[in-house]
Amino acid sequence: PAPQALDAPPVGQRRPAGIDTPATRRGELFHACLERHAPPGAMRDLPQLAARLGLAAELPDIEAAARALIARADLAPLFDPARYRAAHNELTLIDSNGQRHRIDRLVEHDDGLWLIDYKTGEDSLTASDAELAARHRPQLDAYRALLAALKPGRVIRAVLLRADGRLVDVSPL
Repeated sequence: PAPQALDAPPVGQRRPAGIDTPATRRGELFHACLERHAPPGAMRDLPQLAARLGLAAELPDIEAAARALIARADLAPLFDPARYRAAHNELTLIDSNGQRHRIDRLVEHDDGLWLIDYKTGEDSLTASDAELAARHRPQLDAYRALLAALKPGRVIRAVLLRADGRLVDVSPL
């Protein structure tokens, strides 16, 4: 078949950013802190990002909250390298249409995979688990389908991880 065009802006142009609010900027910084500190970790210049987002003064608190989340004993199977085979932060997958999909965290255990999507916004703390699962199921189902093609036969558990540490199971319908 003929190659399909990628859904990308012309070279040198960027897509318009999503909604820019103080909450979305804090969420972006919180995600970056998790990416930096969750093993295997990624080199991120957090002070530079915080400055660009206008959150330099909030970086210590946001970084401490991310570290505290990673250190929670009940989340050790997702963040303690002694408890899993491998982990990947910000894993990018490309579907058959050339669309990029970015998984916040993927953790490989002997008995299957954990697909983790961070939800750090204030709305995720006020919404019910059922509302969050319904809202994000299409996204996580797409990720699950891509992973199933790469890891056939593996059990894939998809969850949302809220900033308060609660896991929301997003089982397929």
